Amino acid sequence: MNKLSILFIILLFGSFTFLNAQTFDVTFQVDMNVKMVTGEFDSLRQEVRMTGTITDPEWNPAEAPILEDPDGDGIFATTLNVAAGDYVYKYLIGDAWGNDETLADNRAITVSATETLDPVFYSNVSEVDFPVAPQDSVILMLTVDMSRQRQIGAFDPNTQVVRCAGAMQGWSPENAPDMVDFLVGGGENLVYQVTYEVDPSTSYDYKFLIGTAWGNDETNNRSVSVAANDTAIWPVYYNDEPYDPDFVPDTVAVTFNVDMSVKILEGLFDPAVEAVVVAGTWQGSDWTPELSDSMIVATDSVFTSTVKMLANVDYEYKFKIGKSAEDTGWETDNRQFSAGGEDTVLATVFFDNDTIVSEIKDGKIEFTVDMSVLAELGLYDAINDSVKLMGDFNGWSDSDPTKSEMEQDFGDPNIWFLQITFEKTPVEEIQNFKFLVNLGDTLTIWTDGWERPLTHGGGNRMVGFEGTETQVYETMYDDVQTDYVLNGGDNLQVTFSVDMRPAMLEVDPFNPAEDSLWWVSEQPLFAFSQGWPGTWDNDMKVLLLEDLDGDSIFTGTLTVTEPSFNGFEYRYGYDDKSAGARVLEPGGYANFAYRVRYAGQDEARNFPVNPWPMPVDTWTDTEIKEDQETNPYQSYDDYLATSIGDLAEVTPNRFKLYKNYPNPFNPSTNLKFDLPEAGVVKLNIYNVLGQKVATVYDGNLKAGQHIMTWSGKDVSGGLVATGVYFFRLETEKHVAVRKMVMLK
Repeated sequence: MNKLSILFIILLFGSFTFLNAQTFDVTFQVDMNVKMVTGEFDSLRQEVRMTGTITDPEWNPAEAPILEDPDGDGIFATTLNVAAGDYVYKYLIGDAWGNDETLADNRAITVSATETLDPVFYSNVSEVDFPVAPQDSVILMLTVDMSRQRQIGAFDPNTQVVRCAGAMQGWSPENAPDMVDFLVGGGENLVYQVTYEVDPSTSYDYKFLIGTAWGNDETNNRSVSVAANDTAIWPVYYNDEPYDPDFVPDTVAVTFNVDMSVKILEGLFDPAVEAVVVAGTWQGSDWTPELSDSMIVATDSVFTSTVKMLANVDYEYKFKIGKSAEDTGWETDNRQFSAGGEDTVLATVFFDNDTIVSEIKDGKIEFTVDMSVLAELGLYDAINDSVKLMGDFNGWSDSDPTKSEMEQDFGDPNIWFLQITFEKTPVEEIQNFKFLVNLGDTLTIWTDGWERPLTHGGGNRMVGFEGTETQVYETMYDDVQTDYVLNGGDNLQVTFSVDMRPAMLEVDPFNPAEDSLWWVSEQPLFAFSQGWPGTWDNDMKVLLLEDLDGDSIFTGTLTVTEPSFNGFEYRYGYDDKSAGARVLEPGGYANFAYRVRYAGQDEARNFPVNPWPMPVDTWTDTEIKEDQETNPYQSYDDYLATSIGDLAEVTPNRFKLYKNYPNPFNPSTNLKFDLPEAGVVKLNIYNVLGQKVATVYDGNLKAGQHIMTWSGKDVSGGLVATGVYFFRLETEKHVAVRKMVMLK
């Protein structure tokens, strides 16, 4: 090869190298107007970025270039200097994946010259995607920016809702839908949107509000003129108060003090090697004890910590032994306080409010639950279902199966048990817990497996720790005993009654002329034994109560579908027509937050009074309900004690003599019996020698239930002596005898 050829090759190779090394300025543009009008992007508080193989580093949203909009036209741009070649890329909102463009394929470009690309719409969405409006209607989309209200502490998106009420929906905040924060990928965008179906070419007044009722609404009404087609209104700030990027929130210093002396004396806290911290809602939705500073010693046993937080905000908090995020070491219950506008020192409290030094021991408790009644009712399957134990001792969590997954008894698959080991636990310390059915088939069995124990009014079970190796706790699920089962074709009817006069005296009163009153079951087990449709919740409308005689006492009769049981856990609620809302008596997780009553029985699975009249309840605004009964046998005894006399309006289908009430007695007792047909009746009293002591009744009686009283006196009028006596009921076809005891 001659020198000229070599020189030509060198020049040719160099020209290719020059072309490959050449770079060009490329300007990218994305139109964000649609995203802004729908509330999915706020240019003041969010950024638009682009990343891909064209950026360095590639596909790294955290270090991707930020696009700018200097003229405020909603079109954001950035210029990159890149080498010639083929690239792919996409736009995103923020600095992390999750709110990036939703495209079938990434965007692509071949760079070969300096150029400015035409603007593209974010995710190629060029217009607002309105829902379909009914015929002769159009969609009105309204959007409000709550960032300023959040900034000044006037709005908490975790606990409050935003609504829009106006002429387009009757100015009813109670019936307005909650507005939605449409930020893709989670987080707080704080721009809320709602759509209404309205008449075209019509003007409407409206305003935004925080909550579900007037009182926390915007100062002034707004007005909109709807076009002949779907209309989207550009986002506005709540109360027209704009977000301030330079805002520094008002903060106050709150000083917490906790007395650890009891825990130190019990050996449950060693200040030499352990820390105590305070954590709460000022840290956000997830309390972070590991980020909290250790409290310092103010005295020998009182520990203190000062925390900066927003002023004029309500907070919840707890103290915790240890800085780890694990469940153990927390106080049992949340505490509450309101931070005002000035620095505050909270009063000293004892850790867990425990002021008594207890004996500390190791020990075990074996928890056992019998599921046989549920199996009989068809609400539990011993083959497919299992049972969990949830309580204070496992943080109400099943994350540790050894402390939550119960074991099945091989001899009786309806019995489940689990032994929990306790270390350094105060003797007599209350352990709260419940059983939870882990359903194998939620399509055919009830969907809420949590207990609502009858003996606790739906609240938690409680057991005091004894500090032994042999402590046992045994019970039936939901405290439904085998005696209580209805499965014999009884067609039991139960009449509930409630005095609504207190509800008529409230600020927003119950209006009997307009509002509908309902009996509301609070026990999923019972509700699903009835096959009531839908999911179990407080909106079940299965028993309407009415006031037919105008005495303000509302009644309704429930026919119990079998198989089921005769225990009822419930409260009352009414549909407030003027407010368009359901008003319920207060409920909750505390013991006896719901009423418990029983249809009375005298023997196992026998319910002699049908329909059963429940005692009259009284509407209440208190969480804890006083209307509680202990068991159906006591309910029946109480019924007998208040129903002395002729009960002939109830016609039994068999002859029966019941146990006397009370027994033992002094000096009188009640004798109750059923007559399926009219006839001559003799009711006599005998002593243990078979001698007749007294005649209670001798004559004709009509069919029905009857209760008669024996005064405890013999035929001569004297009071009989302490001892055993027999009462004998005789008709033309039947004879029955029962024993009773006179006890002076």
